Amino acid sequence: MPTLSRRDCLSLGLPLALPACVTQTVEYSTRAVYLDPSRATPGRLPFETGQILLSEAPGPHGILFTLAPNRFFRFTHSAMIVLDDQGEPYVYDMSAEFKPTLATTPPDSLHGGVRRTSIADYVGFHLYVEVFDPPTGVDRRKMAAKVLEIEKAGVEFDAHWDFDDDGALYCSEFIVDVLQAGGAPRPPLVGLTENASLRKVLGWFGVTSAESLPAAALPREQLVAAFSRWPTRAAATAYLEAKRELYRRFTPDQSIGDLLELDGLDVKLRPPIERFLERAPLLYVKTAEAPPELEIRARIQKLADDELGPFAAPPERHG
Repeated sequence: MPTLSRRDCLSLGLPLALPACVTQTVEYSTRAVYLDPSRATPGRLPFETGQILLSEAPGPHGILFTLAPNRFFRFTHSAMIVLDDQGEPYVYDMSAEFKPTLATTPPDSLHGGVRRTSIADYVGFHLYVEVFDPPTGVDRRKMAAKVLEIEKAGVEFDAHWDFDDDGALYCSEFIVDVLQAGGAPRPPLVGLTENASLRKVLGWFGVTSAESLPAAALPREQLVAAFSRWPTRAAATAYLEAKRELYRRFTPDQSIGDLLELDGLDVKLRPPIERFLERAPLLYVKTAEAPPELEIRARIQKLADDELGPFAAPPERHG
């Protein structure tokens, strides 16, 4: 599969769109690990207006916002493709930059709005990206017009992730507005965790709602393409399964401090958690043909037992 970057085999320092729609700087080299064979055209990637991107970036925010819903979702950020007048694809998402210098609370440190990014740069910001067709029957021209309308209006990023606040938007709320403009119904919201420790941290981050819409809860159709920092799709799946395993282990009696620790107004992963997440995809970096997902899940659970200690989850916590 082709590598999607500005220059092959070169790592570039670029802003990173964190799953919480926040930015920082990382180095990357990203490659296509799946392209829909029915749309394969030599020298051309199958991008069209209205396609939905679901993505995962490195760092603690991806874990924090993975744990927030009351059931597991694989991705924590979303975006949409719009082709320009020359047919070039660009990615539009609602994101913010983390600027804690003069802030007193995390919401005060997040500032942003609609971001327009080239495909190469966008996928390079992330560990793993999947591209999907939008729901069947939507009007993609109206969707594109809505994206540009929101961008032109200067709608700000919603640092409180409040789906009922129409004056500001976060990543999946932005995509829902665009999909609704194209005729898609609004998807049902998802309840947030009742874990007291995590609710306290989410409140500190400005999230006080009882419901939200995770990126991976967005409606979409067929998978079109996938891009990964790792050389195989199985390695990316292993990373997502490592997130699932952390979610499985985060039972109601757990403290968020077992996974994350405060660093000023930001958070960072505790070393054992960071090491587990780093090791998981390495199990499959040389696996060209992806094993069944349940096989990968079982192996990741074994790795978690080795790295974090044995664990048996209550049945209701399986995500």
